[in-house]
Amino acid sequence: GRSLLTPADASAARTLLGAGVGDTLLGTAQTFTAAHTFNAGALLDKGNQIFDVAAYGAFPDYLRITDASITSGTAILSAPSAPFTSADVGKYVDVFGAGTAGAILKNLTILSYQSPTQVTLSGNAVTTVSGAVMDYATRSDTGIQSAMAAADTAGGGTVLLHPGEYVLRTRLDFTNMSNICLKSVAPGAAIFRVFE
Repeated sequence: GRSLLTPADASAARTLLGAGVGDTLLGTAQTFTAAHTFNAGALLDKGNQIFDVAAYGAFPDYLRITDASITSGTAILSAPSAPFTSADVGKYVDVFGAGTAGAILKNLTILSYQSPTQVTLSGNAVTTVSGAVMDYATRSDTGIQSAMAAADTAGGGTVLLHPGEYVLRTRLDFTNMSNICLKSVAPGAAIFRVFE
């Protein structure tokens, strides 16, 4: 991020507040588009910072596919309608019906990309399925939680969400946090899906 104060203002503020040259002065608003670690004691003007969750690895990229196929004992998943790319490696996957006794095969990740319609998962199916529902997305709870923690450490701020559906594997923890606002770029456009 960059200071919103002019060099002359920053110098005057440091003198007035008894701050050192290495201390961080924030103007009325500052946006962080990359992960940022704060030393709360060094922030002299707290509040109004914006923490973009994308900078912390949270993305609203949830997709549901309805034509997934996987064979028992294998990790190769095919879906003719899927838009798989190499960027999907590491995303979390649930395949409905492919677990034990037809349960959901949960908490796997995409281990490798084979083609736009085929990926290899991090574990094998227990039950063979075809035409199955499959959900996949980036796990966003850790990134959102990190953005919230950075805002809390900075003395408060807005945690910025983007339009789309975020997948959470654990619920967000607001314990002992204050002056934090979760806000979507567009009203009502950010949705949380919790898969525990």
